[in-house]
Amino acid sequence: MYTRRAVHIQDRGPFSVEAHAASRPVTHRASGRKWHVTNEEILGGIAEIVNEVAGVETSEITMDKSFVDDLDIDSLSMVEIAVQVEDRFGSKVPDDELANLKTVGDAVDYVAKHA
Repeated sequence: MYTRRAVHIQDRGPFSVEAHAASRPVTHRASGRKWHVTNEEILGGIAEIVNEVAGVETSEITMDKSFVDDLDIDSLSMVEIAVQVEDRFGSKVPDDELANLKTVGDAVDYVAKHA
């Protein structure tokens, strides 16, 4: 069983640049609710997913790590990671796009652009 968690950011007011500029809106598919998420939070979410799917320690998962070469993720595990990323962040990763996600940073950028 997989646990879904939404990341909630405390709004610092309408004039707070940090509260909005560094984050991107993400829509939870089931509820339709939107919240803002930063690249660091996307990275943390992907790290948790990779840990659950492949058993890689979250501390080893950084933006520059290659899924295949550094984290030893096989293609079946990548599909499971993509499914969980879709569930958590609401950004579907098509099969043809999955092959282009070579590094964790590629996945973070993809989620940030497509969430």
